Amino acid sequence: MFALATAKRAACGTLFSLLLCGQALSETKTAEEPKSTVDPAESAYLTRSLVFVDAPDIERYLRSVIKGLLDASHVVLPLPDILIQSSDAFDAFTDSKQNLVISTAVLREISSEDELAALLGHELSHLILRHPQRKDAMRSVPLGLDTAGYMRATADRLHGASGQVYSGNLSKFGERGLVNTQTASLLWSDVLAPSWNRRQERAADENGLLLMRAAGYNPSAFGTLFQRLHAAQTKRSQRMELLGQIMLARARESAAKSHANLQQGERNAVTEKFDQVSAGLRDKMTEVGVKHVINVLTSFNREYDSPDVRQQNLSKFAHDHRVTGEPPAKPAAHLTDALRQGRGGWLLGLDAAAIRALNALTTRNMATAQSAMAPLLAATPSGNPPTPHLNLALGAWQEANRHPDQGEARARAWLIARRPPPTAYIWLAYHQFLRKEYRAAIATLERGRRRVGNGAPFLPHLVSVARTAGDNTAADKYALECQQEDRKNVTGAITAFFGGSRVPSGLYADCVQRLGHEPQSALDSSAVMQTVKHPVESTKSFAEKIRSKFRRSGK
Repeated sequence: MFALATAKRAACGTLFSLLLCGQALSETKTAEEPKSTVDPAESAYLTRSLVFVDAPDIERYLRSVIKGLLDASHVVLPLPDILIQSSDAFDAFTDSKQNLVISTAVLREISSEDELAALLGHELSHLILRHPQRKDAMRSVPLGLDTAGYMRATADRLHGASGQVYSGNLSKFGERGLVNTQTASLLWSDVLAPSWNRRQERAADENGLLLMRAAGYNPSAFGTLFQRLHAAQTKRSQRMELLGQIMLARARESAAKSHANLQQGERNAVTEKFDQVSAGLRDKMTEVGVKHVINVLTSFNREYDSPDVRQQNLSKFAHDHRVTGEPPAKPAAHLTDALRQGRGGWLLGLDAAAIRALNALTTRNMATAQSAMAPLLAATPSGNPPTPHLNLALGAWQEANRHPDQGEARARAWLIARRPPPTAYIWLAYHQFLRKEYRAAIATLERGRRRVGNGAPFLPHLVSVARTAGDNTAADKYALECQQEDRKNVTGAITAFFGGSRVPSGLYADCVQRLGHEPQSALDSSAVMQTVKHPVESTKSFAEKIRSKFRRSGK
């Protein structure tokens, strides 16, 4: 979907790259991939480097509220696995794998336990009512470096930075691949969150009201919750719009380079009429492709009514079902103790400071970053921070201040988390690579894909390190594993435009580019490799198909 590189980076550089590269990387592991030590229900989030907070006390509190809601209504439902995402976006969602993902922004901004119960009751209701999700984003968005580049460029732009795409070069990771990890994970969360339709959202509101009422909470808290969710959804839509703008700009740039190759290779064979038509077609398909991608992403939005309409619908539901009068005795409220004071409030404050620091580092605003880092540095005069995810901000600060040894120490400390993302392993491998400790770097990356349960974030780096180490056999093997990942997915768009020819997504192209040649046992007829080796000839072939259509139509 997002593999929009130049013509020299496989078939994703043709005029139809946006439509042809829509394949997802399957979550299914290959035979060579070690078994994950992470719950499979969490693996997809970790693969996209969502940053999670280790906060047992807060998790225990959230479980107690959830259990109270379920028990009061005599609902038998397994308690969801709580994943606290470090994020400054007000968001929470449940998924079909019994995860409840809730942002630290929610925990900081929620005004009362009544409002928290309204939010949790709504999300639990999707599980209780067995609402089917209208997407499987785990399989809908590829995991190649092109995708990571778009996410990181958008993350930069959200904070006013230039939006330069991280190239994926391991030796450059510490310069640009670290500081915007947090915001890039927010964009991934936008994409991965379930998309319920308006009917489902209304049903979840209504059932959530019944859960709250039975548990003794005041359903009027839905009023303020609806306002918060509406504001958050507006910001999410703005993030998706910015992502689309960046994709479109880079797709046009890629298409222009591809067209330049075409003109160089066959200037005498292309008629003036075809030049005009192909130029228009190129621009049209580029924009159509981007719009298609963005339409798919925005269709994943949860279709809320406006806050006023939601409130009116709930009031009518309460009246029709005689949900009136005072609720039963309210349970003791513990939100202040759990989220505003003590260790929970302290952790949430440090998390907010870490996010501010990383945002400032993204734009190289060192004064703001230093101010934001002050409480973090005070909380960790020596040893590890109170939750491992804070090592990201602490290490990024040290890297920015030219203390790579301390940055590496933070990378190692992050790996003790319950849910370390690929970024933590790639960060450590980056330092090992710079010291030419290639075997150690490979071991770290292998450990990462074993822990996370997906090889896609690690395979291109494994190809690079193995090749640099002179182990061409291992480099070829890793490149073939990239090909195996790509072969798992064939989309209708490819069949429509290439008559059934298989054109892999960007991961295999990434790996082959790093390898410098096609793996020995790969198929010579591979469409993507023909483009990698002969980009002009491949574009010629595609252009000839279009010209033939014009000849047959008599135009």
